[in-house]
Amino acid sequence: MKVVIEEFVISGENISREQGRIYEVIGLDVVYDSHNIRVYSTNKARIMSLGGGIHIHALYTTQKKLSELGFISKDLEPTQSPFEIFDNLGNKILITFIGEQPNNSIAIITSGGDAPGMNAAIKGIIRSACKFGSTVYGVYRGFDGLIEDYICKLGWDTETHSSAEGGTVLLSFRSKSFFKREVRKEAVFNLVKRNINCLIILGGDGSLKGALTLKNEFKSLFRELIKEGRLTQEDLQIIYEKNLNLKKSFMDFDEIEHFEKFYGEPECYKALPKINASKYPPLESNGNSNGRGDDGSNDGSKGGSNDDKGCSNNNEDIKDDKDNNDINDNTSKSHHLNENLIYDLKIIGIPSSIDNDIWGTDYTLGADTALNRIIESIDHLSSTMKSHQRIFVIEVMGRSCGWLALMSGLSCLSDYVLIPEDPPEDWRKEVMDKVFFAKNHGKPGIFIVISEGACDRKGIKIPSMDVVNHIASFNIDVRLLKLGHIQRGGPTSAFDRILGTLMGIKAHELSTEMDDNESKIVVYSNGEIQSKNLNTVIEMIDKVGIYEKNLNFREVLNSRGSFYNLAYSFYKEFLEGKSKVDAPFMEDVNLKTLLKDNPTLQKKFESKNRSKMEKINGCSKEGDSSNDKDGDINGGVKEGSSNEPNDNNNNNHFNFINNRVLLKDKKKIGILQCGSRSSGMNTALNSIIQYSFTVGLEPVYILNGFDGLQQEQIISSKLYEFSTDYNNGGASLGLCGIKYVNLENIKKVLIKKGIENLIIIGDSECLEVVEGICGSSKKVGDKGERGKGNDKVSSRELSNKGEGNNNISNPTFNSSHPFFNIILIPAASSNNIPNTDISLGVDTALNTILRVSDCAKLSTFSMKKNVFVLEVAGGNSGYLTLMGGIAAGAFDCFIPERKYLIGHLSETAHRLRNRYKESKRHGIVIFRNEKTFCSISTESFCRVLKTDGKGLFETDYAVMGRLQQGLNPSPIDRVNATLLGIKAVKCCLENSGGGLVGIEGDKIVFTDIKTVLKNFDLKTRTVKNPKWIKYSNVTKSIE
Repeated sequence: MKVVIEEFVISGENISREQGRIYEVIGLDVVYDSHNIRVYSTNKARIMSLGGGIHIHALYTTQKKLSELGFISKDLEPTQSPFEIFDNLGNKILITFIGEQPNNSIAIITSGGDAPGMNAAIKGIIRSACKFGSTVYGVYRGFDGLIEDYICKLGWDTETHSSAEGGTVLLSFRSKSFFKREVRKEAVFNLVKRNINCLIILGGDGSLKGALTLKNEFKSLFRELIKEGRLTQEDLQIIYEKNLNLKKSFMDFDEIEHFEKFYGEPECYKALPKINASKYPPLESNGNSNGRGDDGSNDGSKGGSNDDKGCSNNNEDIKDDKDNNDINDNTSKSHHLNENLIYDLKIIGIPSSIDNDIWGTDYTLGADTALNRIIESIDHLSSTMKSHQRIFVIEVMGRSCGWLALMSGLSCLSDYVLIPEDPPEDWRKEVMDKVFFAKNHGKPGIFIVISEGACDRKGIKIPSMDVVNHIASFNIDVRLLKLGHIQRGGPTSAFDRILGTLMGIKAHELSTEMDDNESKIVVYSNGEIQSKNLNTVIEMIDKVGIYEKNLNFREVLNSRGSFYNLAYSFYKEFLEGKSKVDAPFMEDVNLKTLLKDNPTLQKKFESKNRSKMEKINGCSKEGDSSNDKDGDINGGVKEGSSNEPNDNNNNNHFNFINNRVLLKDKKKIGILQCGSRSSGMNTALNSIIQYSFTVGLEPVYILNGFDGLQQEQIISSKLYEFSTDYNNGGASLGLCGIKYVNLENIKKVLIKKGIENLIIIGDSECLEVVEGICGSSKKVGDKGERGKGNDKVSSRELSNKGEGNNNISNPTFNSSHPFFNIILIPAASSNNIPNTDISLGVDTALNTILRVSDCAKLSTFSMKKNVFVLEVAGGNSGYLTLMGGIAAGAFDCFIPERKYLIGHLSETAHRLRNRYKESKRHGIVIFRNEKTFCSISTESFCRVLKTDGKGLFETDYAVMGRLQQGLNPSPIDRVNATLLGIKAVKCCLENSGGGLVGIEGDKIVFTDIKTVLKNFDLKTRTVKNPKWIKYSNVTKSIE
């Protein structure tokens, strides 16, 4: 007879509901009073013993709840329970999960072109499957491996240590033979004999179509295999046994016959690895225990009745014998049984393509990493472009999708982009217009990005070499760069690692929830991981192909998604507006220095360039070679008005002034940078200045933040003044905090200088300043005189800008009743600003953290038993810690949004001890936020961890600090900076008032400052209820 304890009592002072919550989640009844918690067995969970800990048996459904809420370590598979956990009072709980689980047998296949992020997705699938009791197989070499039976069962540590690497550990192959039906029958045979009922496919549109074709034919091919006798009676029997549970739902205890058979013998605790059995003695069943006994009279009964559900192993044996007789009975019964054995194949797709050309998802795996390789190449080219005044044409991949080309153009504000979705009417004319415009306005480096699938309006492909030859026909020095397959290589970016991991987890989740007749695809849409019907996605992909064939470019562009269309509309407006720009030429500072004290060179330069200036000012925008082909347009420097006081008349001959001068009645728009440094600040600055010129505003920049604004360090900008800073992760204008900001003084300066529009590129400190300027006139921070030496000086000296503080006025500005547009562009690498999913600098910081983490993993992997702890900055926001931990595959991560006790650290140490009991090398990294555990030092953190490690491992640590802010901005930060900069200028034109521009899903939105502050916790300086907190258990889930 099996003994079940009906209740137990926990006593103590200040008992709260939180202390008994874990028992409620397990499924027990809990009653609270002032000093006691009474816990009762239920039909969903039974208390089995109180010796050596609280032993509880619960249904499998409970495990998922405990995992999601972070109560339970998911270090072991469900079949390896009991799991050891602790309640909030320190009581040890040993929980065993029992009952039938639906059969879930998964095969993972990577097909087509490899894409960075595939390995992260593979890891997410495998470890999620292991956690929740699914069987998982890996298919090597794509569909060819499915045909040739290159299928291997995978486990926790199989093919899961390469998430940082590009490519795919399962290898990929483009199989032409898969198009034949007979060959696909072999694939079905190899799946069926392993009872695989779910196929997760990582690939592009071709791979997804192939998987869907296999699903549509699966049942018919299954029947053919049975009819042909390819599947033996043993195969059919195994299939039947494993499929007994396919249609079973989870049951309450009261619905299970022979209930005690599910528990197994008490000695089951001994047989399980990674549990210290000697510490917890075997449970004994005795009849005189203070409990409720369930009658075990049917125990050992072999006479299975018709009412048997097959719930216990013995009863399953009885049913198996009965069904074996059925299989061998007669033809009609055999046929009926065979029909019952035929199951359907579930298909789940994970879009993986560097081209980002799958309908329905904003990002595919690999696209961001490929974009990183492109931007790195452009950054490396920037110096030679400036040094030689040379033009580069850069061809990028993408097939018939221009996503890579467009995002590359936005990242660096290229001079022109050729994409397949919107071919120009006359690409030769438009290319030369943009080239001449950039040269005539003194841009230091000019480059054009072309997608490999670019075509004209007639659908004729535009070879990149044709673009090069056309530019070269104007006697311009031009070079071609084809990046090719280098775009697929290199380390996987942070975004692709995170996306791959979350998509892999989502794919496994779908495999346990969806019906057999369904096909799904995991997508990243509107900032969330979602699922869509695979058939619908394939239909839309086919439609897009028809649009392309029919040259219906409008529909092709619309099919790319809302974010792509938004980005392209901004960029197109930006390019088209340049034809209307009235801006002075940029000075060549090096040439000015060279000519300053050399009259001979001055005369030579003046004589040579007077004629060229006439050509430039009258240059045909048709790019007519008759005007410019014989002249060396590249040879001279087109300088604009320096606006400096010029006391030396000898210098007049190189201070050429463009015929088109700035109008006096233009509205001014001020730009300043404030707060802590975040990569992307300069990219935003560049986009604001260039776009302001295209819409008729006069941009002025302010040095040293609000401190410089109060000192009137205001300078009129030139069109391309910051065009070479797109890859500079610093803040070219200089930064300053808000400690000494006086709102009244700021308002007076803005009124005096006629600046009614102010764009602030800054962190959360600036929120209150925006509110103060647009609302009350109270002062922010401490009021007082600045001490000596506090005045900040930018690298761009004010004395070098002679137009400085004079003649900056706005006749149209009503100084008596001022209305200010104050727009904040969020630039906080800690991502603690509300109403935006991501701030500038966040993605760069994540990639920087990953570089350090990868180095740390190499160290821990090389030193047999070593744990590396990485302290991540971020204040009270744990975003970087959590997302960095997910991307790095951290063993655990501690964020300030969760409150920890030392016991939590002990639990982590316990899991580490289990891991290091095996004589294997492990690359283990733990992430902790600087504010967790009462801000104790990471050195102390490591000592506590090592103490609980009982000598099984050593610890080491690193503190990221401000180094995590990174160097060059990542592509995501650059794209976001460009789009937010343009949106901020638009908000000024629309008189939006005070607020913030941010990215929410696939939209760029303006939110008024009052709403922003409602969503901001001023005490902790974090976002209230951040969306990303739902991923806080992911690291434990897959480590």
